[in-house]
Amino acid sequence: MSLNQQLHQESLRYLTTAPFRENDPKFIGAISEVDYELLTANEADFIELLYFKLKNIALRNKILYGLIRRKELELKDFFQKAYKKERYLDMRLLAIHGLAHYATEEEIVNAAKQAAIHD
Repeated sequence: MSLNQQLHQESLRYLTTAPFRENDPKFIGAISEVDYELLTANEADFIELLYFKLKNIALRNKILYGLIRRKELELKDFFQKAYKKERYLDMRLLAIHGLAHYATEEEIVNAAKQAAIHD
C-alpha cells in the first residue's frame, strides 16, 4: 500500500468517526489528506454529505475541486445541488464546471443563467 493510499484511508477513517468540527486542525488536515483519485462511490457519498454540512468555504472549495476530477462517479446530482447552495459566484461556477461533465449544453446554460441572476 502506498503512502497516499494509507493517508487517504486514515483520513476517511478519521472523518467518519470523529465529531464534526470544521475548525479543528485535525479535521481540516483529514479533509486535505483525502486522495480524490482513490475515492470509491461510497466514500464520495460521504464526502458529499460533508460538503453540504460545511460552512468553511475553503474546505468546500477543496471538495469541489477534488470531486470535479472524478467524472466516472456520476456526480451530476451533487453538482446541481452544489451550484444552488453556493452564494459566491466563483463557487457556483466551479460547481457548474463539475456539472458540465454530465449535463447537456442546455442544462449548463440554464445553470449559468441562474448563477448570474443570484448575483
